[in-house]
Amino acid sequence: MDWDQAYSNVDAVADSASIPPRMMAAAAAFRAETSAGMQLDVPYGPGARQKLDLFTPAGAAKVSNPSPTQGMD
Repeated sequence: MDWDQAYSNVDAVADSASIPPRMMAAAAAFRAETSAGMQLDVPYGPGARQKLDLFTPAGAAKVSNPSPTQGMD
């Protein structure tokens, strides 16, 4: 069995080559209009690639008690 072919979605998804450029454009547009609460390349480990982008919402939380067990009474 050709494992590369078995796990490749290129042939299974119509117009798959257009998906990564569209995702990159959508992400760039989102970052351009969402600068508040945006932290890019936040390290979470010692490796050069161990970074994440963090987007926090504007305003106060809508939950009065953000307990992980809320609603489980």
